[in-house]
Amino acid sequence: MNHSHSIQWLPWGPEAFTLAQASHKPMRIRIGTAACRTYPAGTTATRLTERYFVPVQVDSEALPHVADLYCRAAAILTGSRSLPLEVFTDEQGRPFFAAGNLREVELAGLLSGIALHRSSDPHAYAHTADLVEQQLTDSPAPTWEQDDDRFARLQSQYDEANGGFGIGPKRLHPHDLLFLLHHAHCTGDPLPRQMAEHTLYNMALGGIRDHIGGGFFHCTEDPRWEQPVPLKQLTDQGWMLSVYTRAWQMTGTELFRRVAAETADFVIRELRHGAGGFYTAQWSHDGFWLLDEEFVYAALGQNDGSVFCREYSIGETPSIPHLFNGDTPHEDSVLLHDLRMKLYRSRLQRGTPQRDDKLRTGENGIIIAALARAGRVLGVERYITAAANAEAFLRQRLVSPTDLRSHYCHGAAVGDGVMGDFAGYAMGLLELYRCGCGTEYLTHTARVMARADALFSDHDKGGWYICRGDGCLPLRPLWQQTTDAPSERSVALWVLRELAKELPHPGIKKRAAELLGEVI
Repeated sequence: MNHSHSIQWLPWGPEAFTLAQASHKPMRIRIGTAACRTYPAGTTATRLTERYFVPVQVDSEALPHVADLYCRAAAILTGSRSLPLEVFTDEQGRPFFAAGNLREVELAGLLSGIALHRSSDPHAYAHTADLVEQQLTDSPAPTWEQDDDRFARLQSQYDEANGGFGIGPKRLHPHDLLFLLHHAHCTGDPLPRQMAEHTLYNMALGGIRDHIGGGFFHCTEDPRWEQPVPLKQLTDQGWMLSVYTRAWQMTGTELFRRVAAETADFVIRELRHGAGGFYTAQWSHDGFWLLDEEFVYAALGQNDGSVFCREYSIGETPSIPHLFNGDTPHEDSVLLHDLRMKLYRSRLQRGTPQRDDKLRTGENGIIIAALARAGRVLGVERYITAAANAEAFLRQRLVSPTDLRSHYCHGAAVGDGVMGDFAGYAMGLLELYRCGCGTEYLTHTARVMARADALFSDHDKGGWYICRGDGCLPLRPLWQQTTDAPSERSVALWVLRELAKELPHPGIKKRAAELLGEVI
């Protein structure tokens, strides 16, 4: 490698492992997105990496199963699995050290220490690698948490003042909100419903929802839902659309219907590919979503501007609009609606957010399901049409009679589909069937799930692996529950249970009963 240039990162794959094994060098695996920290060329860290390590870059979005395994290893080694992440492994890819997003001087010291230790004893980290591998291998079989136990846990974590869970910065937790609504429906207990409604109400009023353009940000930096991280993800929109659709169905609260509709409209308007599928995310680090009095007055004039700033808590310092100070925040007046539309057009004149141009199979399946369900429940035909068009996009570009591709980007289908792709796509197909779009969607759901079972079944522990056998990974990872949304395993089990209800096929019913531990 030329020392005058920055590190030449190798992609994840056989080439990197062949080089590591031939040179007897450990691997420095950097995991994160393209936006993760980079270091200037010619630094000490760069020189040490080039001389003593095989550098490998893993895009956590393109290779989520690889990122997941090494994040789990990092959690074992450090107690944290946050990205971006530096993982150091032996020549077989077995991790022995991990660290978070380090400053250059910290990274240089770490590289120097590992290189020195390895040079004096080539087997210095073998014992640690053995222990990590053993713990990853011995992960317990996934189990269902009993509903009463889950409700008790959520109740203990519930933020009485602000809604949501925990006392710190807030995350969306759509799976927990869906559970609370379901638990209230099944038991008749008003408390889980009150918890869900309180949370959904505060989220709808807070800055975590974009009041101007619609859609939800990924999380907040404060406990009151006011200061969002400037990132909107497709999966978040899909799950929150499902939550608010279900909440409106149960409560009839107009605010919940309006939030669901504005979320669906945002996805169709800003994340849709021209041919029908949906992009992965949009974000901005230049204050695109922030407003101040100067901008509002310039767009709306003094009188209307003062009304908007009062209702949405906008002052001299740029901030995200929220309705906590509104007089009647649950009522959306014609005036406020018109003012938001004017501000939306003005906001577009100063630029647009950046966009992740990948179209992921599983994530598209989730938004297809949410749009189809919202169209059916809210009575909006164009949501169902958008969902059907997105499924047609997937079927034309990413689906074959026997397999799925992972994602579509700049005209090309990329990567082998993982279990989450099969589960999400099957969920979308099933909801389109329930919208009356045709029985072909139901039979296609069954085919997709049968193929997923053949590719990913874990016959020892039950359930499914998250990916196909990867010749480079030191072991094949199993499901891990996430904190931000329903896990792909949960989606797959839901599809299988619902499919067993729709199709009188004994094999499907038997498989669902095996995995769910219940009679279908």
